[in-house]
Amino acid sequence: MGTDVATDGAPQAAPSGTGTARGAGTERILVLWTADASLRSAVVSWASYGPEDLGLEGLTSHQAGSTDEPPYPSVVAALADGWRLVQMAAPPSFPPGAELRTGHLPYEVVLTSSAR
Repeated sequence: MGTDVATDGAPQAAPSGTGTARGAGTERILVLWTADASLRSAVVSWASYGPEDLGLEGLTSHQAGSTDEPPYPSVVAALADGWRLVQMAAPPSFPPGAELRTGHLPYEVVLTSSAR
């Protein structure tokens, strides 16, 4: 199991959930799209990027549609498992009358995890 170093210098265990970092010295990116702006909101789509995307043997990529369940039920669950928040999309500003138009998923959260 890899370790991360906390700001106080004490080692911490690397994340250990479904969408976690794997392998020594690997960086993983997890992008979650939620139903609304709350970090507790249900994950409706996701993408995971890491060493498996480079064709490294024995690792699999997780994309929306590749499984019936997202790697985490919410962003809060991913944070509790050790993922670090990198970026949140700005809340959308819908012009009057456009609230129900379809388009891209506006509630995007980017997380990262690394194992050393």
